[in-house]
Amino acid sequence: MNTHIAGAIPRSHRREDGWSALAWLLAAGWLLALPACHPGEMKVLEPLHDALARREIARGQRLMADQSFVAAAAAFENSLAHDPDSGVAHASLGELCERRGDMDAAIAHYRAAVKAEPEAIRHALLLADALRRSALTSMRRAEVLDCAVRAYCYALALDRDSYQALIGLGLCYRQAGEWNKALRVTLRAAQIEQDAAAPHAILATVHEARGRLDLALAEYRQAIRLSPDDPALHNACADLNLVLAREGGPRKVLAAHRAMAHYRRSLELRPDQPAIRETLRQLDPMPNNAVTVIDEDLN
Repeated sequence: MNTHIAGAIPRSHRREDGWSALAWLLAAGWLLALPACHPGEMKVLEPLHDALARREIARGQRLMADQSFVAAAAAFENSLAHDPDSGVAHASLGELCERRGDMDAAIAHYRAAVKAEPEAIRHALLLADALRRSALTSMRRAEVLDCAVRAYCYALALDRDSYQALIGLGLCYRQAGEWNKALRVTLRAAQIEQDAAAPHAILATVHEARGRLDLALAEYRQAIRLSPDDPALHNACADLNLVLAREGGPRKVLAAHRAMAHYRRSLELRPDQPAIRETLRQLDPMPNNAVTVIDEDLN
């Protein structure tokens, strides 16, 4: 054992296997990087490095739960000092980087996490989600989006029925305008999670982008049935009904009333929506009108 370390350990705790010394060092709070040692000593110190890395990860996770993000980042960095290939430490640092808006650093950590632990689907999904979000504002949008697609496909290679991967992949294809692919993978997600509203909301936006408004409306209604207290879904359904009302035709009045009903319900759920309130005021100058979300939208 390194003489600098050994000198700090009581004689009663010095053993050839290093484990008693390890227990003493942990209790004494030796959390900094260990001094350099000869190659022959590395095997003895490996358990100590592993234990310290795990301890720092646990400490970082507790600090994250307490929202002490700066201290958590320091703990995960300490963990990497003991184990540079810790996928958990890299993934956690990626989440902290993403929280502060540093997407490039987050993606770099997620890539390192996937490289360190290639069988961990969570790391692959974190990488894919970050790439998809980054593509929204990237100057290299198509390239970053393609990387996101490949990351989601990698996650699906680990678990072909991953709901999160299918939803993310559907969003990527929608973002790229590949409508048929978006429909195919999102329908698979809807089959896997039959009580989830998200797939139907995505399907609705794809149908709407293709001009298939009746199909879009049907998907929004299904999404609202599954998640009736989501104001965003009510707003989306109202917006689409407003489009139908402005197109005219025999359904004009009915579509306008449906739009108002959904806007009202959205405001009941989340009152602080000034833009929605103003839209509703322009549509209906009589705020006490008793129109509500009609049965056809909910059944």
